[in-house]
Amino acid sequence: MAMKQGDRGEHIERLQQSLTQLGYVVAADGIFGPLTNDALEEFAQDNGYIGVDTLALVGYVLEQTETLPEIDDVLGSRPPKYHGVPFSLITHGAKCWPVITDHENAHVVSYVDDIRRNVGNRARAFMSKRNHGKRFHVGVDLYCNEGDPVISVENGKVLNHYTFVKGTRSDGSTYAVAALFVQNDSGSVINYGEVEDRSWTYLGVEPGSKVGAGQQIAYVGKMRVSSMLHFEMYTRGTMYNQRYYVRRNPPPQLYDPTLYLLELKRRIFDDKI
Repeated sequence: MAMKQGDRGEHIERLQQSLTQLGYVVAADGIFGPLTNDALEEFAQDNGYIGVDTLALVGYVLEQTETLPEIDDVLGSRPPKYHGVPFSLITHGAKCWPVITDHENAHVVSYVDDIRRNVGNRARAFMSKRNHGKRFHVGVDLYCNEGDPVISVENGKVLNHYTFVKGTRSDGSTYAVAALFVQNDSGSVINYGEVEDRSWTYLGVEPGSKVGAGQQIAYVGKMRVSSMLHFEMYTRGTMYNQRYYVRRNPPPQLYDPTLYLLELKRRIFDDKI
């Protein structure tokens, strides 16, 4: 059975609920409209399914939803797998979670553990595949909502900002989200990615600005349909995101931020439970 825009029914509503659970938020109205199509296309892009027909994509969405662990499983999971990229280790200066949000999965850090099990949403984890399997995802995508405050994790200085991703939705409207690079006083660099373009200017933040741990530095933006904070980490002085292609060596500037985020989460939230 083909599936196309304009179709209606409970099967469409189930697809929409599954897309939302995976982080591609769309109203579960049972109508396959432009927003549902955009959510499905964004899922395809993030998971390396470009060019796959619609019915097969729907199957992949439902399959991923069925294998998502409960939040309790996430909180009690094993350490992350080492992918050949150095982990960025947390310092005493890391004091704040990078986004303030009321999202139900606000503190979930997605990753592959040391026995190769998926924790959280595999598509949001470090080293998940992108561009039809040609390159790796070099950050961790944190759950949040459009317009949520983005917070500096440590004391530091703003290095750079630029347009990170841009595109056109099914209804013809355009979108653009930005990268904001901050050099931490501890030495590492964080790319706060997929923030609202130019939102830092509302907060008096520009390259060269000193920022303190806990200071708001931007707002979360919106992609085709989804919103998230894309969190990358690099060595001192890095001013641009680095691509890591399959069958090539990882960029020398790149850190795996997974352990950093897991320890930050434990330090801020889990120790208070």
